[in-house]
Amino acid sequence: MDARRLAKKDRARQLRARGYSFLEIAQQPDVQVPRSTVVSWCAGVAMTESGLSRHRRVVAERLLVAQKNSAASKKSERLSRVSAAESRATSSGPFMDTLASKKAILGALYLAEGTKGHRGGPTFGNSDPEIIRLYLRLLRECFVLDEGKFRCTLQARAGQDIESLEEFWLKETGIPRAQLYKARIDARGGGQLVRKPDYKGVCRIDYFDANLLYEISAIGRILVQGP
Repeated sequence: MDARRLAKKDRARQLRARGYSFLEIAQQPDVQVPRSTVVSWCAGVAMTESGLSRHRRVVAERLLVAQKNSAASKKSERLSRVSAAESRATSSGPFMDTLASKKAILGALYLAEGTKGHRGGPTFGNSDPEIIRLYLRLLRECFVLDEGKFRCTLQARAGQDIESLEEFWLKETGIPRAQLYKARIDARGGGQLVRKPDYKGVCRIDYFDANLLYEISAIGRILVQGP
């Protein structure tokens, strides 16, 4: 082995003892040999205490970087799949271009989330503002309604800010405060706040028209029974 290569080998072994990884050593300006060569040269080299400490730190840092890169890659892949799914869904639409299609969606929605066996009119409740908005949108677009027949009730947990939640749901629904029923409070949990900080309780929407209930329910039954 010539003097220059021998110097590289000695340098590699010194760096290894100081806790450098094989790849780090191979990339050093005064070494610059294949990683496999470094592995061979450093066989049997024991790291110093400070070297071991450095090596553990470097390994931990690289593991963290790898985990972040993996998470970023998975997120990118998921977003790509979501985008592709949205494109397929868009090409399948529009879903609510006719009154019949809107009523079908309304009937399915009520079948899933509406109160069954209620005779005074449709009663619908959900904790998701988007679902509540969709229900009311379909209801208002499919039928000629008397807005005065709406009633809104907040169903919340003990310990929540009832007044602010009521304001939230009145804004989401467009129902006047005069048509707001007294909130129903679930005392379970001893007043401890729910785990989800953005939980707004359940918004219950009543509309007092039995004929409307019968029609929406009938649409749901037709969908279940098929043609």
